[in-house]
Amino acid sequence: MDNKEEPVYWINENEDSVLVRIKGRATYLNCPSLNEFLQKKLKENCVKYCFLFEECSGIDSTCLGILAGLALKLRNLGGLCVFSGLNAKLLETVKLLGLDLWVHLVEDIARVEQVGFCLKNEQKRGVQSEFLLNAHKFLMEINAQNRVRFQDVVQYLSSQK
Repeated sequence: MDNKEEPVYWINENEDSVLVRIKGRATYLNCPSLNEFLQKKLKENCVKYCFLFEECSGIDSTCLGILAGLALKLRNLGGLCVFSGLNAKLLETVKLLGLDLWVHLVEDIARVEQVGFCLKNEQKRGVQSEFLLNAHKFLMEINAQNRVRFQDVVQYLSSQK
């Protein structure tokens, strides 16, 4: 039986920018490879990122925490982080968490060219609690109200160290 899943993150990168199309559910199980890629691009001084959510069926707090961490770093570097094509539910979540104050929201980007570079969607079972902990701490850092929302998660993950 073929157990291959479609990749969630489709990437087009240029010298100075990265475009990420999210297809399906972005979760703590499949975002470590995205985080690794984003950190690599930051080290290469890439400071413009656009995330397309038109085909995203959901995103969990770990992935949002990764994007919050990226947005914080980009703000300090004078960079740009754009979210495009959020459905009503995702837009509400982004606003509830305060990410809309850190990223530029665009309704849709028509005809964005994207060519065949794809990050492998590796399903890792043993995701490290440190990775999850940091993602949720970023969410708490960008909005005081998120401290209440994620204090139990952070407390639990801190106790697992």
